[in-house]
Amino acid sequence: MLQQLETPFKVLSVESKNGMVLILRMKIVFDLVDDGHGVQRLKPRERVYETLTRKLENLTEFLDE
Repeated sequence: MLQQLETPFKVLSVESKNGMVLILRMKIVFDLVDDGHGVQRLKPRERVYETLTRKLENLTEFLDE
């Protein structure tokens, strides 16, 4: 049976210019693999990157999520 686990998003960088904020964040998705001998391993499957843009006024709403 194959299960998936993922890390929460981690912020890699935050930049601001002209009243806008650019946020780059990443999470990693893992497969939980059983090797047949009762040992389970985490195998990284993919990295998910998100680029978000927000107006500076709406940044507090994003941080509360």
